[in-house]
Amino acid sequence: MSWKFWEKKKEDHLPSTSDDRLPTDLYRHAIFIGALFARSAPPFDMWRDPTVDVPVALNPTFQRLAQSFQVRAWMVLVGDKYGAQALKHALDVFCLQVARERGTSDARQIFNNLVEIGSVASLARKSAMTDENQKGANMPWTYFAAKEMLVRLVEQLQHNKTDGEFKGNEVLLGQCIAYATDKASVVFDVMLRNVHYAPETFVEWLWSTHPGGYERHLQRRCNNPLFPAERRKITAADVYHAWIKDDAAMDVLRARVKDLLAEWQDVSSGNCTDLDWCDDMRKKVDELIGAYHKVGGDPVVLETLQSARRHVIEWWKEGLADNSEGLQTLELAEQQWKQFEYLDNVFVQQAVNPEYIPLDELVEALLSEPAGNIRAYCDYIVSINKDNPLPVLRNIALDLVRSATAECMGRGEEIPDWKDKLDTLGASFTTTKG
Repeated sequence: MSWKFWEKKKEDHLPSTSDDRLPTDLYRHAIFIGALFARSAPPFDMWRDPTVDVPVALNPTFQRLAQSFQVRAWMVLVGDKYGAQALKHALDVFCLQVARERGTSDARQIFNNLVEIGSVASLARKSAMTDENQKGANMPWTYFAAKEMLVRLVEQLQHNKTDGEFKGNEVLLGQCIAYATDKASVVFDVMLRNVHYAPETFVEWLWSTHPGGYERHLQRRCNNPLFPAERRKITAADVYHAWIKDDAAMDVLRARVKDLLAEWQDVSSGNCTDLDWCDDMRKKVDELIGAYHKVGGDPVVLETLQSARRHVIEWWKEGLADNSEGLQTLELAEQQWKQFEYLDNVFVQQAVNPEYIPLDELVEALLSEPAGNIRAYCDYIVSINKDNPLPVLRNIALDLVRSATAECMGRGEEIPDWKDKLDTLGASFTTTKG
């Protein structure tokens, strides 16, 4: 082979594209790209250089991976041109279209796979930029991406106890990824030239797996008979604006967490003897954990804070190793803290913020939550009220359920199962069909 796969070759003739036949709004463009991908139509048919031989046994896997990185190239272009929220909308629609083309309901899994491809690509680019690589072999990012994907494939085969030969093919797969993404990027750039983004043109989306507070309330309201009819209709524009507000809140929290962790970057187990520092840091971490539950969203942020808290308590206990009385006091305080775990609940914290849940929709929202959240909220309101508010809450909940049930029955629609939720509130309701 006379050329290195990371070096540019003379460009082949670009497949003809007629601008007047291409979608001009991002929603239809995403549908179009999803259909092309599912059918391996141009540019997704250009996943390997015709002069490069790929063994027949590797062909299907290498094609799938190279085409996935082509989608990643499209995602980067869309994100750069229209922003993160527009990309989320477009990727949702892309995944839904691919699932439709395949006759499956795995749009969420397609989405997750592409997010994972994006993570691999980002890490690969960082690996390619290291001094060790640039002063050594100077391999392109596609080599590192291929290497990581093959490692994962081998691990998956071992887990499933199936056969497959992928080791030692990093360069070959890297060639395919490089060729595929280069070719596709040129085509995508042409396709996107006259495309505009308008949230109101989108009519479908994928709900976030871990939504922030604004999106979560949209989820509750969507086609939910507990809410007034005019509040049940949700548009893609509503979701778009919710994503923006949720992301802004999470960005602020991430910045605060980053600043906190910077305070203790030089502290490690065994050298933290300042007990006042431990106490102060524990308070700061607890405050941020509470802040997380107020906004919801990315669980990695919560996991980071919980891990930080565990380390602080461990260091604190190490510092009290020769102080049995102090250690007993700390352990007692931790036990008492666990008695108020209901406060570490996203719904409980968001229920007191009318920006997330309007007061006149509080009970509707409560009945839209899992039993665990209902239980936590009941514990919370009992703890802050002199008189037990649960009887009033039960009556309001029963009235809502009766009204919603009657509406569903009148329309011949399936009646949601509210039994577990009402049982948690200590109420009961029997549906009689007649």
